[in-house]
Amino acid sequence: MSEGFRALLEYTEFYSHLKPLMNIWEVEAMVKKRRIDIARLEILIDEQINRNEDEIEQYRKTGTGPYGAGS
Repeated sequence: MSEGFRALLEYTEFYSHLKPLMNIWEVEAMVKKRRIDIARLEILIDEQINRNEDEIEQYRKTGTGPYGAGS
């Protein structure tokens, strides 16, 4: 197993238990098939980064959202 593939497998396992990508199943399918679509993977990871940054910014501004006290 290549180092990059192993890292992607660890990534999917990590995120599937914490705060998964909206489409984690797409990434998991790539791993299972051992056919990685780099362009699509970049899009999915960017979506996750942007969503997390937006949620953090929402919490900083309003104290609400997934990082708020009620979460």
